Amino acid sequence: SAGESIDLTIGAGFTDLNTDNAWTSTKIWMATAADGTGVVAGSEACAPLPEPDYDDTGANPAPAFASFTAVYPVASSYAAGNYFLVTEGYRTSQDCTGEVFRDVSIGAVAIAVSVEFDLGLAVVDAPDPVVAGSGDSNLTHTFTLSRSGPSDAAGVEVDIVPTLPAGVTPESFTPSVGSMNGLVWEVGDWAATENGTDQTLVITLTVDPTAAVCTDCVSAEGTVSATSGTDTDSSNDTAVNPTSIEREFDLGLAVVDAPDPVLAGSG
Repeated sequence: SAGESIDLTIGAGFTDLNTDNAWTSTKIWMATAADGTGVVAGSEACAPLPEPDYDDTGANPAPAFASFTAVYPVASSYAAGNYFLVTEGYRTSQDCTGEVFRDVSIGAVAIAVSVEFDLGLAVVDAPDPVVAGSGDSNLTHTFTLSRSGPSDAAGVEVDIVPTLPAGVTPESFTPSVGSMNGLVWEVGDWAATENGTDQTLVITLTVDPTAAVCTDCVSAEGTVSATSGTDTDSSNDTAVNPTSIEREFDLGLAVVDAPDPVLAGSG
């Protein structure tokens, strides 16, 4: 998956043990073609060989075949698709510069890259129950959006479906990131480097004095999605937390007598 690493075993055969030809480093990159062309931007890496250098001459000649393992990180931003992991050996320096090692031609391994992440959504309402007429902006539904997994998620958005009985009015939608497009919270691209950093959407409503008493009758259901990649756990993609409405009032009764005292026979 994009954002994970590949253990790559790199080997070279030596055909001439009489000519100085030290293999010291290997360049690795991702490409769209097996011949190494179509280089993916930013994919080049250099793997220095462990000491001692593989050398086909001198007092410490190399074996006919030598290999080592390099760990190659696949960036989390890769799009899903088929690529080639390409290698090319260098001599003299361990930073993949200078002369190409003559006995190590370009090699390529076909790699299928997938894009995987988990988007999760939860919502909390407050207060519950809400008292009709208890003030402006007297109810909030707060959505919390989280992400995990190795790959970047593209085009993340949350669709909101409200259920509002008579007397309940939405006042504002306040996202911590992105923007609202009608009832769609457009979060945008969300990188794997932001794993553990949650985002929120606060929906503020007013339940006015005319709202009828009801149970679990005010809600905003949210569903998160992305335009590409695989959400590995769909069970946490939808969230809803309905709110009940109640009424509170105080009826008072008072009595006044007049006159007090009253005169007997006064009428």
